[in-house]
Amino acid sequence: MRNILRLVFLTFGLAGCALTATAAPAIPVRATVVQLLPHVAERPLPGRIEAIHDVEIRARTEGTIVQRHFQDGQYVRKGDRLFTLR
Repeated sequence: MRNILRLVFLTFGLAGCALTATAAPAIPVRATVVQLLPHVAERPLPGRIEAIHDVEIRARTEGTIVQRHFQDGQYVRKGDRLFTLR
């Protein structure tokens, strides 16, 4: 039984082999030359940003602000002088 199965598989295997190989027709392709272009790392996108923490600053005393002791965006710590009042 095994010999018969081997003979069947061998027959089908040899039948699947062609004596002459036919070449597939060439497929037309487009080629281009590689060019070095500048890379833009920024992309404008619509959106909205909100801070994780909100802080409300209120004066405990009345007065006019004479001097500001910090820059916009600067980190401040508890106890830092923010303004001088008159």
